[in-house]
Amino acid sequence: PTTTDQLFTVELPRGAKGFGFSIRGGREFDAMPLFVLRVAEGGPAHVDGRLLVGDQLVEINGVPTDDMTHERGIQLIKSEPTVRLLVRRPPHQQFDEATRAELAAEQEAASGSGWQAQQLRY
Repeated sequence: PTTTDQLFTVELPRGAKGFGFSIRGGREFDAMPLFVLRVAEGGPAHVDGRLLVGDQLVEINGVPTDDMTHERGIQLIKSEPTVRLLVRRPPHQQFDEATRAELAAEQEAASGSGWQAQQLRY
């Protein structure tokens, strides 16, 4: 892991069932930034491989996500056949593959513990 945030762009085409990821956060959730909550196995985000659970969405289709509501984030993601994301990955999220798998398993085990209201799949 590095000591600085990684910033990078991910562009994903819409698949048959959407872009293959869901988000959490938004202004209405105590001003929580928008984060990737899940990546659907076999979906465009999973196949691409760059977007990870815990990544922060800094921009969606060129629109900054500062103070954005969850619903507005969803609207922007769904608005085009391709979504362009500017993603921030903080140092504590820059894990090796084994740690990522472990975190994904924990995420799956906790998936009924209160994030349901904030979770939508695209």
